[in-house]
Amino acid sequence: MLPTALLFLLASASPVNGQYTSTIFLSRLEVTPNSTPRGGGATLYGVMCVKYLDGSNVTLSPPQATIYLTNGTHSAWFKNYTLTPTGVPCEYTFNITVSSRIPLGQNKLYVHAMSLTDGTNYGPASETSADETQDPGDISGLFVVPEFPSAWQFLSTLLVVLAAVGIFKRRRS
Repeated sequence: MLPTALLFLLASASPVNGQYTSTIFLSRLEVTPNSTPRGGGATLYGVMCVKYLDGSNVTLSPPQATIYLTNGTHSAWFKNYTLTPTGVPCEYTFNITVSSRIPLGQNKLYVHAMSLTDGTNYGPASETSADETQDPGDISGLFVVPEFPSAWQFLSTLLVVLAAVGIFKRRRS
């Protein structure tokens, strides 16, 4: 059952465009790994569980959400991002490729307010990270570090520089 304070917060959401009220919330939001280099094509794997206020499971229609990663200063948005049902009621997965547009440093993944729908009902009532879900074990934090060159890239660059220095020294002598 939902905590009373959370029920009040969700039930008191304002209508959107005078038509819809938030009746959908996230009970779980998780992303792995929790640390990754920026760029290089690493993949973040996410899972979310979507429920109605009464605790019953939601079938999203269409199965998509607006998701964003932010470090508090900069954000990377993924609008109308496709979600894949897992076969477990209420559960959807998503994969995000870590590109150079994702901010460096400590990030948090959020689902944008009112970006989930079953075709009639919308939610969540506000921006939602793992901090706002029911599941105390889910994590939506991510540390993004600069991509460092591989050992092969570093050694090949070093050899080119050393060869150039050697050629330059021979010409001077």
